[in-house]
Amino acid sequence: MKRIEYSLEFEKRRDFTLTTPCCNSNNKDGKFVNYKDLPKHYGYCHSCGKATLPPAIYENDTGDKFIWDDFAKRYVPYEESIVENLPAKKAKTKVLQKFIDEDEVWKHYQNSNENNLLKYLRTNYSKDLVDEVKHMYMIGTNETGGTMFWKCNKKAHVCKLKVMYYDSNGKRLDKFNVPYKNEGGYYDCLFGEHLIIDNCKGSQILVLVESEKTAIIGSMLINKLPGMASKNITWLAYGGLNGLTEEKAKSLIGRKVLAIPDISSKAVATLLQKESLFRNMGIDFNVWDTTNGLNDKELKSLSLYNKDLEDLFRDLQGHKNSQWHLLFD
Repeated sequence: MKRIEYSLEFEKRRDFTLTTPCCNSNNKDGKFVNYKDLPKHYGYCHSCGKATLPPAIYENDTGDKFIWDDFAKRYVPYEESIVENLPAKKAKTKVLQKFIDEDEVWKHYQNSNENNLLKYLRTNYSKDLVDEVKHMYMIGTNETGGTMFWKCNKKAHVCKLKVMYYDSNGKRLDKFNVPYKNEGGYYDCLFGEHLIIDNCKGSQILVLVESEKTAIIGSMLINKLPGMASKNITWLAYGGLNGLTEEKAKSLIGRKVLAIPDISSKAVATLLQKESLFRNMGIDFNVWDTTNGLNDKELKSLSLYNKDLEDLFRDLQGHKNSQWHLLFD
């Protein structure tokens, strides 16, 4: 029995009438793209970043075709009508969640040969500030100089680890690693989720940004502005354009949240599309349009497209602080 290899091609035209199989949303914005010559529930969703794939087809020595039936645990004859009616994605048994030993966190936290990101921060910010955020977010350094971002949940369990690499100027390199996998039972949560305090639902403001570095910078730059300390602001990161999933957002229920996307039309649109979903979940979810309504072409002409949010925060420091107070009121 050998697997039949075939390539998946996107349809040129999008079906705006269907409901996406991955995030169960309407496709009025055309984010879900179908695969050519396959049932309409197979395709790729640019909104949530998930691909819904058809089952693999296998062929025996006599040319008969089969698909694997997960329920029956055996190969069954392939028929187009069967494939048409198959669920778009069969439910898989979720591996029991595991947690990372906390000793791993503090072992790498105490590494005296700090990573490039911490060295950059120490060059540009006070020692006390950097020591504070290093401890708050438990930033570690691995054996190859990588910056270790530990993901701890509200119960203080260590769920996941992302290792990122930066140059001496604090700029992110392409190299990264996620050593603890979902398949092993290690599931993601928001970076900084352990800082969400249960008895501060009415007063704690949660700020969501895409990258872990931005959350750390925001905590140092914005929280220390005159009058901002009293706002009780906590910075979290969702980790990537499509990183703010419904599962991660559950920790935000009952909270006031300000999401600050990267400076691009796609980053802003991705969060705005989720605004109603999160509000229906009971989250006071608000998005700051960092583009000010400009498209990517206009942003590029002003050298603002995907500008580092650290630079944006620094620029706004020079303006009246009332801008920040308005955002967080």
